[in-house]
Amino acid sequence: MNAPELEIRLAGAGEAALLEALHRQIFTSPWDQEWNAGSFRKILAMPGAAAWVLVQESEPKGFAIVLVVADQAELILIGILVPERRKGLGRKLIEGVCRDAASRGAARIYLEHAMDDAATNAFYVSAGFRPAGKRPNYYRGRSGSADALVMVRDLA
Repeated sequence: MNAPELEIRLAGAGEAALLEALHRQIFTSPWDQEWNAGSFRKILAMPGAAAWVLVQESEPKGFAIVLVVADQAELILIGILVPERRKGLGRKLIEGVCRDAASRGAARIYLEHAMDDAATNAFYVSAGFRPAGKRPNYYRGRSGSADALVMVRDLA
């Protein structure tokens, strides 16, 4: 049996509505901030910013936003639609993003995630990230807040 077709492709500012729709479905925790199409256009206009969409069988399943500045990268957002999780798609997306950041000169990549999210933490640790700090009350979203754990992964 053949594996379903999988593609990780760059998304431009012209796909801000798609990124907004994916974000709305993926990020549903009380502390998650809302992003609209304008938010995505604004960040993608920044030098060093790139958006990646993971597509399987012609359907978008997740996305990532990365910012590379000098020798450092920041994984701004990454997410997979809930019904598609635990199928290895997040791993493929994060590995693709890390390869791209390294190819653009980044020696390490940083990210933040909600400190109390054990499943997310386990995923990032298994992907080679390690704790690098804490940001108290970092996430302030629709109806709650959460501390952030800063993590880093060497790319060299």
